[in-house]
Amino acid sequence: MAQEPLGSSVPAGESSREVGHSPGSQAWVTRLNRRRNTLNARLKRRRSPMGRVSNLARRGAVYYWRRRLPAEIACRIGKSHLKISLRTMDSRIARFRGAQMSALAERLFAMPISAILTKQQASDLFTAAFTKHLVKMMQLREIDRADGRNLENIAELERARGHAYLMLSEFGAAPSSGERQHLLSRGLSEPGADRALQQLEELRTITASATSVGRIQKLLSTIGAEPNARNVTASKNIYYRALGEALIRSADMVNLDLPYDDLVVEAVAALLEEGAPIDRAGELAATSPRTPSPAPSNVANAQDTNRSAAVGPTIVALGDRLCANKQGDDHHWTPKTASQARSIFNLLQRFMSESHGSDRIADLRQDRLAAFDVLLRRTLPKTYGKSPHDKLRTIREFEDSAKGPQSAERGLEIGTRNRHWTFIGQLIEFAKSSGETVDERLDASKFHQRQNKPARRQRPVPKEDAVAGLFGSTIYTGYAHWRRLAKPGPLVLHRAAYWVPIILAYSGMRRDEACGLAVDDVGFVDGAAYFMVRGNKFRRLKNEVSERNILAHPELIRLGFVGYVEKIRALGHELLFPDLYSASSRGQLGDRFYKEIASVIETNAASPHGYRHFFNDQLKKAGVAEEFRQDLMGHTGRSETTNRYCDPIEVMKQRKLLEKLPTLTKHLKPVEVQLLDWVANREAAPWAKASRRAALLRA
Repeated sequence: MAQEPLGSSVPAGESSREVGHSPGSQAWVTRLNRRRNTLNARLKRRRSPMGRVSNLARRGAVYYWRRRLPAEIACRIGKSHLKISLRTMDSRIARFRGAQMSALAERLFAMPISAILTKQQASDLFTAAFTKHLVKMMQLREIDRADGRNLENIAELERARGHAYLMLSEFGAAPSSGERQHLLSRGLSEPGADRALQQLEELRTITASATSVGRIQKLLSTIGAEPNARNVTASKNIYYRALGEALIRSADMVNLDLPYDDLVVEAVAALLEEGAPIDRAGELAATSPRTPSPAPSNVANAQDTNRSAAVGPTIVALGDRLCANKQGDDHHWTPKTASQARSIFNLLQRFMSESHGSDRIADLRQDRLAAFDVLLRRTLPKTYGKSPHDKLRTIREFEDSAKGPQSAERGLEIGTRNRHWTFIGQLIEFAKSSGETVDERLDASKFHQRQNKPARRQRPVPKEDAVAGLFGSTIYTGYAHWRRLAKPGPLVLHRAAYWVPIILAYSGMRRDEACGLAVDDVGFVDGAAYFMVRGNKFRRLKNEVSERNILAHPELIRLGFVGYVEKIRALGHELLFPDLYSASSRGQLGDRFYKEIASVIETNAASPHGYRHFFNDQLKKAGVAEEFRQDLMGHTGRSETTNRYCDPIEVMKQRKLLEKLPTLTKHLKPVEVQLLDWVANREAAPWAKASRRAALLRA
């Protein structure tokens, strides 16, 4: 009989599979229990909210990071623990964020105690933030009053935003229950509480993505505190409280006249001591003395300068009357044109107030207009008007910054200056025709400047291969993502970036004319499609002769443009390229189109700005008469032919002219119409404010 192996419980002659590890055997049960215990331990660690990261806790469904503060810090701020919401219900994300918070805390706590914000510095921070913001609101109040806005409505908005800042300071960025009741206990009405809660929601959305770290750091440096991360974090609630108090005080002073109460006087005095300028036309002087304006060249003009500044309307008030007149029944000015005019009238009034102590149209002089021209040509930055802060800066600030190392970036473009002087000239003529007291020798046309180059050389005509380069780019061969058109990928979507370059190359339209086409602006006659270039709710035309009909090039039809139009129409869109539109945006549709394709044309092709010149140049080389080219492009010609293509029947005569153009898209193959998801679903564009705000709230 065979001897049993040492340590084995399996009888001789029987396999371990049959005896030792068969279901129900003791060894099999032991192995099963051991395996089950191991899996339970792993599952328990995975389910644990703490994981391997300390300082994590869960309140309800949301994870928090909680850490005991060092004794010296706790004594200074009066708190023993620091608790911060991680804004997530996912344990994996909580562990990751918690580890980052712990690492940051170790670095912060290792700082010397002298770098911590003291109670006195916190008080100084509040005073500085409150003072600066209150005076800023006073400046905005003057601008609003000059623009004729409803100050009561603005005050209600400021009061609501002020209470929202106070709530943000007290309750933090995470929503909590009882906020509405808290606002009502402050004395707000039901509508006022609703407005404050709406503002609070907006502020929480903003602070979740980007807080005013730069401003807080600057204030910390001003009061002598170290602008480190710990002090910035500790100062946020103080900063928000200061902004809230300033907004509420500003709203309560809407019906008061200067001088304001003692608090405002002290705020202005404190700001003047810091050397910051105050832009208060005729009420608060500049912080430093100004060089007097040159004496007038004749005695009559010199005598007129002694006239009281109170004679006649202000420049802005007269400008508002001019804009209302121009936007009257004939609608000669669009809201955009009126806005541009008001902008230069405001700047002229600020210049007159600060430099010559008067804001009246009666005190304008030719030498003062000459000094204003120097401001436009040499002092203002080329980007003036693009930032809302430009309205708050004084003329002295612009002059001082023009002396800095970036002085080469000063001076408005010739075309912009000429437009400003045209508006000022119209203002002067309007004052004369209205019987206002004005210097008869004023002449704004003296400051118009001729372009250095002829109009035809302002933008060079692109070469044929440069224009064709765009039609060989990733826009037509495929890109990776709807935002990244320059990165190769599988997507070929029918959108403005696809159709507008083809329309521009084959029709000679202006960029904004093509981008602003409505669905109803595409018509059909004898089986052919054509564009009705006309004003609509999305954009206006440059002039009256720009209104015309243009036959759609056969290449557009071959590539499926008609199918695209019908699909957009069936979805109920009014705009032919709805991917360019956002209800919350005031920008031009053409600018949005250019922004989308900018990354592609930087390396692959000519800019669509030059396609119109290319269109004209190619027809000229093909022997098409000038008057026909002018009709197609909407130019004012020398002959009485500008209405030739207004009749849809006549548009068919354009076919022979358009066939003379080079076929730059013959290599493209028609594909099934594919729309962007938000266009197909009639949703707001992802880049629109509503979509971005919703994304932040989801995050």
